Amino acid sequence: MPINRWKARKMDAWRTARDLIAHAQVPDSLPDPDELRGRVRSLAASFKEIRVEEIGASRLGRPIEYVEIGEGLRSALLVGAPHPNEPIGCSSILTMIEVLANAPDLVAELGYRWCFIPCIEPDGLALNRGWLKGPRTPEHYLEHFYRPAFDQQAEYTFPLEVGEWRFDRPTPENLAFQSALAKAKPDLLASLHNAEFGSAFYILSKDLPGLADFLASETKGAGLYLDDEGDPGLDSPRIRPGVFQFTNLGDRIREAIEAGEEPSNTWPAGNSSESYARTRFGTMSLVQEFPYWDDDRLRNHSPSPFHVSDVVPEIGACKSQALALLDRRLDGLIAASRPEFAPFVSALREAHTRGRASGKEMEPPSDRLLSVAEHTMLSVSTPLFALRPVAMLKRLADGLNATEASDDAHNIIATQLAKLRVSTQFDIIPIQKLVRLQLSGILAGAEVVERVAG
Repeated sequence: MPINRWKARKMDAWRTARDLIAHAQVPDSLPDPDELRGRVRSLAASFKEIRVEEIGASRLGRPIEYVEIGEGLRSALLVGAPHPNEPIGCSSILTMIEVLANAPDLVAELGYRWCFIPCIEPDGLALNRGWLKGPRTPEHYLEHFYRPAFDQQAEYTFPLEVGEWRFDRPTPENLAFQSALAKAKPDLLASLHNAEFGSAFYILSKDLPGLADFLASETKGAGLYLDDEGDPGLDSPRIRPGVFQFTNLGDRIREAIEAGEEPSNTWPAGNSSESYARTRFGTMSLVQEFPYWDDDRLRNHSPSPFHVSDVVPEIGACKSQALALLDRRLDGLIAASRPEFAPFVSALREAHTRGRASGKEMEPPSDRLLSVAEHTMLSVSTPLFALRPVAMLKRLADGLNATEASDDAHNIIATQLAKLRVSTQFDIIPIQKLVRLQLSGILAGAEVVERVAG
């Protein structure tokens, strides 16, 4: 076949794939680990194209499954729930598996072997089960919130060596992740994250031609706020507004060592999936962050009456309130804790340590004038983030029947959310919209990776 005709057919195949995703039906609910596994097994029973195997088990013995469709020369690996409070990707994976299984000729045309881990953190997702089917409000989300410490996350416990410093404490979930990467040897890795309020942004291994602009354009076209701050904890280099490059965690550790600082104060875990896959398999990684909640003010880019320095005191007060609660209540709860609450204890210990460190590192306020969108994002997202450890402390206190500690946490959450709701709508973004946007970006990434490789 002439090369130009082959290229035209391939472009048609990618357009067809995007069209199928754009029209895919997506349930407006989120699956828990049991539902997710049942749905994957049901699809595999219906379509011979779907291959499923167990590649490991979680700490509590829940199976971690690996799914493949297609026989292409290139491969893409999609990983669901790398952070278990971020399960949109689980729905994206179910949608992608079903779309591809129903279009075997298209799979052959695309030339990819499509690989999936439907849920890499099933224990953590089970601990978030309480809000998956309930109303997706901030109140309900925080009532059932759980997120593990960094050194307990499959996403960040890959081996890492910097000089004589070494991290080699993989979790059972991370070992399954490593096994999947060894099987897939992916050209593209999509670890499927999502955010809470308003913020949509992307992180890439490198700036491939046209990809960053496409991703930003898709997000704006979907009416979501494209956040130019990115992940505040990673300080990632910017490719273009709303699109960033992954931080080199090894460099951060090296800089800390050279400065005579304790490396764990800079980064408390191991390597990322991005760095591990890139260095071993030459993988291009794509992370997409899409929010649960929206607000009309995020589309207002006119100047607000507020400067950054006007918002910083309120942000500092939220963080200080959460830290004071941990100072006052955490030790007593840990002393009374039982083994089944170990995930909450490790997460809260880390939050306490990092909260103290971040308080010392706060930069002086800027005098920059904020747009209405920027002010909304800053004044809502940071207080929500500060409530995470408060929510987990309340869950720990409730489990231990520690009424006073639970009441303290409840009062902080209720007061802060009531304050935010005075001006914030917290419009719930349909899951279907987020899944379609996430999969559209993955297809674009896979197409660009193929085009660059030739």
